[in-house]
Amino acid sequence: MNNLKQQRLQTSIADLSYYRTKTLEYNFDILFIHGLGGNKEWFPRHYDLYSIDKFSWIVPDLIGHGNSAKPDTQKAYLMDQQAKNLYQVLIKEKVKSLVIIAHSMGGPIAISLIEQLIQEKDRKVKLLGLFYLEGNLDKNDTFFSSQIAKYSYKEYEKEFNSWIKTLNKKTKGKLVEFIAELQKIGPFPLWATSVYLVSVSLSNQLLPRLQSALKEFTCPVYFIYGEKNKGLFSSETLVKQAQLPLIFIPEAGHVMFEDNPIAFWKVIKQSLRQLETQ
Repeated sequence: MNNLKQQRLQTSIADLSYYRTKTLEYNFDILFIHGLGGNKEWFPRHYDLYSIDKFSWIVPDLIGHGNSAKPDTQKAYLMDQQAKNLYQVLIKEKVKSLVIIAHSMGGPIAISLIEQLIQEKDRKVKLLGLFYLEGNLDKNDTFFSSQIAKYSYKEYEKEFNSWIKTLNKKTKGKLVEFIAELQKIGPFPLWATSVYLVSVSLSNQLLPRLQSALKEFTCPVYFIYGEKNKGLFSSETLVKQAQLPLIFIPEAGHVMFEDNPIAFWKVIKQSLRQLETQ
């Protein structure tokens, strides 16, 4: 896979695993932030198949996910803490210009990361653009995490195995890989992450925070939804009301980069080339 390498970083909170690739064709790095229950293992296949090897990438496993550590400290799963971990990766990798692609839960983490970039006095990293892939904006985006966060941890831990079986039954075996990843993550990281994700989504401050932060960088943000979900999310209405760019990926649902990767990467690559000329 050419220059695609797996790296690790001992952050201030835990050990984090990520893929890194560096090219000279474009003058920015792209950070992909996955959602709840996701990981980085889909990326190598896309890297080879969809001509995204021309770009420089950082694709991490968030703490609690994939091959990153799963600490038993609840604060490790704060959205702000996940963002701090990613900032440490950016500094290690000497990133100067950044584009963020954030999926689902990755959205709130991206907002916290952008706020951190602003707070740094020396502004080591410049943000060039943000792709917000059905990222959380309000309580209605917590359709999955709220089903976990409604339990106390003791209750969820006790019911975890039966919850997994019920989830598999409800989805009629269509989410085998996703459910296997949930089992690998385990009850505590899933529960703690969900609690904080629901909390920040219920605040109704995610979109105002994002709009305020992007004024500092004056860079574009693209809100991207799967066309199959058109009209389902109140967050889509919030984006329309704010008169922000809204893009739909045809024949795709929530995980649009897996549902229709050809259409997804066509949109992303076109936008990335526009960013290069700005």
